[in-house]
Amino acid sequence: MAASPHPQPLSHRERGVFRLFFTTGFTLLEMLVTLVIVSLLMALLMQTLLYALQLRTRILEQQWQQQAVVLQEYWFRSSSAALAPGKKDQPEGVFSGDRVGFRGLSLAPLLGDLGIPIRIEWRLETEAKDITLRYRQSEDAQGWIIAHWVGIQAGFRYRDEAGQWSERWPPAGLAVSATEPGLPQLPTAIRLDITRTEAPVLWLSAITGRRDPKMDIQEWLRSANPL
Repeated sequence: MAASPHPQPLSHRERGVFRLFFTTGFTLLEMLVTLVIVSLLMALLMQTLLYALQLRTRILEQQWQQQAVVLQEYWFRSSSAALAPGKKDQPEGVFSGDRVGFRGLSLAPLLGDLGIPIRIEWRLETEAKDITLRYRQSEDAQGWIIAHWVGIQAGFRYRDEAGQWSERWPPAGLAVSATEPGLPQLPTAIRLDITRTEAPVLWLSAITGRRDPKMDIQEWLRSANPL
């Protein structure tokens, strides 16, 4: 049987198969919508990652600042708690203090061997609202900047045996004696107060050792036989 020169028209079923075959791919509009959705998801993901990195940075900065504050307070407390009285014939070693700073001998200097008395000084330097805490020891005139705050006022205070706080040591109108009974050369405690708009700063250090020097044999004989 010879083939017909004119092709037969497709049936309804055959036309549906061909239509399904040619329309199974993505259209241009579908591809554009897909790209827009992927772009939005990537933007949200990048914003989330950026926020997580910023949050991690702030947490690390806060941890570093807290560690620095703890270390600064430890330096102050350890060196001042180990203050030692000095002999009256060596005035450079006799403890004295006022509102802006104090100096004396310490058995725990920040730099040096423990147990060896070294002259130290803690001092506040104020300029406008900038408050700087500086530490010096021995013959070091420059010293080291230990801490810095932005505050309203700052000062040291000294506690006597009766529990009274004074802004200078020895208190106004009183004098210490290096060998005779009376007002001890060292206070019982020292505190640093920083008043600022944020949380105030309070560092407290109790003197743990002797607050009067030991008498040598000549001083003891003079005190036993005043005549």
